[in-house]
Amino acid sequence: MKYLNYISFNIIVIVLFSSIACTSCSDKDEKIENEYVYLVNFRGTSENTTQWTVAQTSVGGICEQNEFKFPVMLTLPLQTDIEISVELAMNEIDVYNTNNNTSYASPSSDSYSFTNKSVTIKAGELESSDSICLTINDFNLLNAEEGYIFPFRLSEVSTGNASISSNLNMLYLILNNTFSNIDTKAVSIEGEVCDRSRWICTSPDSYYTDPQDVLDGNPYSQWEGFTYGNQISFKINMGTQNSIKGLTFSPNYVPDGQICPNNMKTTNVSTSNDGYEWTDQGSIVMPAVSANASYNNPVLNIIKFGSEH
Repeated sequence: MKYLNYISFNIIVIVLFSSIACTSCSDKDEKIENEYVYLVNFRGTSENTTQWTVAQTSVGGICEQNEFKFPVMLTLPLQTDIEISVELAMNEIDVYNTNNNTSYASPSSDSYSFTNKSVTIKAGELESSDSICLTINDFNLLNAEEGYIFPFRLSEVSTGNASISSNLNMLYLILNNTFSNIDTKAVSIEGEVCDRSRWICTSPDSYYTDPQDVLDGNPYSQWEGFTYGNQISFKINMGTQNSIKGLTFSPNYVPDGQICPNNMKTTNVSTSNDGYEWTDQGSIVMPAVSANASYNNPVLNIIKFGSEH
């Protein structure tokens, strides 16, 4: 590897999803003499799908959650409690892939536990008081590039006063894998320090500072980038091909020694041998730096590769 490229994202977008409780169904195909139990995706996608992103790294699969929970809904309240069961309909995976031009794989049975398959909708309520729950036991067993799908299907209702919806009886959990060569849990890098005498740092987003200052060993000098967009690019030309285990660097500090609020956050890392064809090594979210850190007592940020590049 000769070149190393960072793209730092300094804008974090937070999307808030509102849960909408549906109180009725007006599908013209449904019978009007019965009430119906149904499944709904509160994130609002038309296929009744919920999608998780799983980062497959050198230290294993990482996901923000491992439990998928959802209630069962009823079109109109009943005078008695009803129990509803849900099953995993693995035969629906091929149907989903065909209808949506996808190629999701079927998860292995030891990768998950179906920890709660039935719920109760109490008299006078429109939503179950408890939730269907599936727990992922090991994301390492779900590392196929094409990703995975869990198809849930309403299977049984305990009373004749309610029937299963004919068009809202399925819900899908989709796991999309991303692959990263960055150890997001690393706290140090072992090995010898590379000779940096031939390294050249450049950035199209420099803001009145020299990118080369990141290499001068002076804790009081710094490089700053600025853009009206949400990406800042920083490139290191190592001058020759090297095999490296990773990088450490100090955050920026403002003159009074406090941490600069605009340090690197979500960072994508790519490598290249010629500066033209790049290989994505993954991304990392830099942790918040301790308030006790300073110029003279820096807390280093670490980018450690799972395998040398």
